Amino acid sequence: MFGKKCSLCGGKLDGRGICTECGLDNTKNDKAYHTGQNRCENQPLTHVHTENTMEAGEAKRKTIRKTSGEAGYTGKAEHTNPTISGRRTSQSYTSMRNPKKKRGCSLFLFVFILIIIGIFVFSSILDNIDLVDRIQYEWEGLFEEDYSEEYNSEWEERDPYADVTREIPAEGSEESYILTSGCYIVGVHIPEGIYQADMEDDFDVIQVDDPEQNIYLYEYRYLEEENNCHLDDLRLYEGAVLYVETKTQAVLSTSNAQPLKEQAIGNPLTQEYNLKGTVRAGEDFEPGVYDLELVSGEGYITFYLLMDEEYDYAIENTLSLGEAFDTGSCYKNLVIPEGAELRCDSGVELRLTPSDIISSTDYRSFYETY
Repeated sequence: MFGKKCSLCGGKLDGRGICTECGLDNTKNDKAYHTGQNRCENQPLTHVHTENTMEAGEAKRKTIRKTSGEAGYTGKAEHTNPTISGRRTSQSYTSMRNPKKKRGCSLFLFVFILIIIGIFVFSSILDNIDLVDRIQYEWEGLFEEDYSEEYNSEWEERDPYADVTREIPAEGSEESYILTSGCYIVGVHIPEGIYQADMEDDFDVIQVDDPEQNIYLYEYRYLEEENNCHLDDLRLYEGAVLYVETKTQAVLSTSNAQPLKEQAIGNPLTQEYNLKGTVRAGEDFEPGVYDLELVSGEGYITFYLLMDEEYDYAIENTLSLGEAFDTGSCYKNLVIPEGAELRCDSGVELRLTPSDIISSTDYRSFYETY
């Protein structure tokens, strides 16, 4: 800005075009400033101000700087020049400060970060599906009424024979069967009939699964105290499966046993196996129907059969063998298809003996039916 003077007061300009006298930025277009008339208007640009005028110029610079700082948030500022023309004149200009930033950007960034954190947390939760199920269960429980007590009451009062499609004939033969723990098919191991069960222990269990007649029973003598026991009225239809769990034996008697209609067949297997640890049918022994007998030790034997690999659907049941357990030391007629596993507790040794009679060699179909 060499050789140029301030367009407002005629003072010297520094290297940035700022007047050293009044502080005006002479690099701005004249349209940005609106000034009043003053007595220096008709004077040459090189004229010299008096001492009073110089002092007024210094006051002017301070006023402009102070007011600019105060006006930075509004975008406009008004200043008063007290000495240039001997009267007060107003001067307006647009402040070059940046406008105040809006909070919307910061809020958006904050929400975005929360979403990212939520995604990571939710992904880690999904790695534990049991936890997800538990959370869902607890959440639903907050908004649902507890029907469990009402449901259990209705189930206890339900007539288990309400859906039968036919009645068992009243006439038949008198029969009695001594059964240890095991799985028995009506029409193969015992005939159809209406039975009474004599159990030695109050907690010996008779369970009946009959999908065709929609009969599902889980009976033990202790239920007699609640007048809800069907051990004296076991209606066993042909094709039903009877599960017995007893330390010793259960005696089933009937006065109307029906002729056997299903053709029982002899077991084609003859080889016995002594097994420990985890064993697999088709690899460690032949698939088939076996009687399990405890040779040594006692504990749990887990039966595991994968039914559908795609949907990860499997059947898993646990047997307990030994003097300390309700099942006793043996279990009859366990159907073991190819691929099924027996997982024995440490110290447990089993003997697998082929059962005497079976209903079919299609072992997997048993679990598809029941």
